[in-house]
Amino acid sequence: GCFLKDEITDDIYKVVLRALHENFAIQLAYREAENCIQKAKDSLSQLEESPYKHILINTANKIINRII
Repeated sequence: GCFLKDEITDDIYKVVLRALHENFAIQLAYREAENCIQKAKDSLSQLEESPYKHILINTANKIINRII
C-alpha cells in the first residue's frame, strides 16, 4: 500500500534517500525528464507561432529550470 507521510520515520527516509543517491536513481530521473522536455520542445518548434505554443514552451523551460 501507500505510505503516509506520518508513517515514514526520519531513519527510513534517510535510508531510502541514500539508496537513491548511491544508485544514481535521482540523477537518471532528472536526465530522463530533461530528455522528455526537450522532445516536447522539439515537437512544439514545428508548430506555427501562437500564444499557446509560447505558453507551452515557457512551461517546459520552467520545468527544466526547476530540475536543474
